[in-house]
Amino acid sequence: MVFESLDFLYVPASNIQESIRYYTNILDGELLWKIHAYGVWVACIKLSNKQEPYILLADHIEKKDLMLIYRVNNLDKTSSELRSKGWM
Repeated sequence: MVFESLDFLYVPASNIQESIRYYTNILDGELLWKIHAYGVWVACIKLSNKQEPYILLADHIEKKDLMLIYRVNNLDKTSSELRSKGWM
């Protein structure tokens, strides 16, 4: 397989505090960490007993830009393989 695991869902969160509150209070998630760097807020939420995928709430991405972050064994090899199949 090309991917080892789906580790993160990178989710738009225009209001980081409200998003954290929703994911923790309503969805019963656990806030693992929250950082502010370079003018951007990102928070990591655990939503299940299984470790992955974690939810990364980010205030710097557009609402339509949900991203799936996969683990790969070798980034260069995986990128090359996916490009040869017409992806990216």
